[in-house]
Amino acid sequence: MKRLFLSLLCFAVAISLCACTSKETVQESSFIRLESMEELREYLSQEPAEVAMSFTAEEEPIYVPNEEQVSGEFNADLSEIVLDNNNFYFRFKVRDANLNLANEYDPTNGALSEEESIDSEMARACSEDLMIGWQRNSNGEDVLNALAESNPLYYWEEHPGYYYTTSPYNGMEDPLGYMIYWVQDSHFFQASVPAEKLDIFWENCETMIGDLL
Repeated sequence: MKRLFLSLLCFAVAISLCACTSKETVQESSFIRLESMEELREYLSQEPAEVAMSFTAEEEPIYVPNEEQVSGEFNADLSEIVLDNNNFYFRFKVRDANLNLANEYDPTNGALSEEESIDSEMARACSEDLMIGWQRNSNGEDVLNALAESNPLYYWEEHPGYYYTTSPYNGMEDPLGYMIYWVQDSHFFQASVPAEKLDIFWENCETMIGDLL
């Protein structure tokens, strides 16, 4: 059976849990869900004693995608921001996503064997969700190496420093999307990119992420 890439699964599950739960409940389960960059700024500006994860602007930069650039280049809208301990996840919904391929992965139509099938919700997420994440307070190279030890990663020859897997299954010839990993400013970054937006990602990857403050 082809291996469903666990990082993508965990990424999507974390987002789904947040989307189906109230903000108060999410906070109790260690997730913080925010709806805009303004909410993120407000959250990070609170006194550390009042903030569950004790973020302070003076400690180090807080990296965020350039919302205007991502929205314009990817034709996508910011859907939510999820903070999970030291992990920041920014989810954008692609407005012009082609869901025809995703619909072929519906397990009821026989496109995949019973062992390989995934639900249509996961297939749609691969096709229309652009997610960018990074990890704070850790050595990016160590995180990337640990990930490579536990999961098969491919090195992107045309883009030195970037690694990837395909989604929803690793090693697909025609994937619905890609999970991409890299180190920037010593931090570990990752992105879930629909296959149709891959070229746009490469055109913008070096400029679309910056410091919030």
